Amino acid sequence: MKPKVTLFSTAIFILFLSQAFAQPEKGDRIFEGSIGNLSYTMNKPDVTYNPYYTNYRSYDLRASIYPGIGYFFSDRLAGGFVLDGSYSNSSTQSDWILSQNNAINNRFVSFNLLIVPYCRYYFAGKKTNRFYAELHFGGGGGISDSRSETTYSSTNNGVTRFHSHGINNQWTTGLMIGFNHFFTKNIAFQTVIGPDYTVLHGTVNYSYYANPAQSLDIINGNLNFSWKFGFSILLPSKKKKDAPAAG
Repeated sequence: MKPKVTLFSTAIFILFLSQAFAQPEKGDRIFEGSIGNLSYTMNKPDVTYNPYYTNYRSYDLRASIYPGIGYFFSDRLAGGFVLDGSYSNSSTQSDWILSQNNAINNRFVSFNLLIVPYCRYYFAGKKTNRFYAELHFGGGGGISDSRSETTYSSTNNGVTRFHSHGINNQWTTGLMIGFNHFFTKNIAFQTVIGPDYTVLHGTVNYSYYANPAQSLDIINGNLNFSWKFGFSILLPSKKKKDAPAAG
């Protein structure tokens, strides 16, 4: 009997997989959360770094989060928006530089937040897998803070400091390809990949040593290739929730 029971259970399980996983339909909502551009590097050599630096150490941390919400206007077409939040923190330090008899301490921190509306088209899929194309355009702003300090020995008698603080606004547009794999009825693993073009415009206020504070306007355009991964939840429309069960 056991082989028959096993065969029967396998057949039921396959039937369940072919029917139970959600397919996006008009009126459905989607909630998602992804992370991307995640990196952390640390450099702390055991020996002298170059002939100039001793006890050199540095780190660099970068991360982005993308929570979002969307609504299906038709069975395959969805619109919504994603919050694009990015954070960067880096530091470089060393003890006395042998040839100049001084030490350095540099740090950079930035945070940006953008609101990015999107339009997605979901291609026909089978069972648990579904691809989609996404076009997005949005904007926002951010802040940055950079500090650099060089401390001289007592014979040189001094400290040189550089400090800048910037405020910027940004616009971004991109065309992405996404993939959902539903591992439960309404919850899917999500990954998105594609190019983004970002234009940044801002003002940096800076001071160096004993000089008066100054300001500088900057404008910069960058083409980036980004990869995001996370999860999405597909919630059926109220009509489907209230519909009576078949049979």
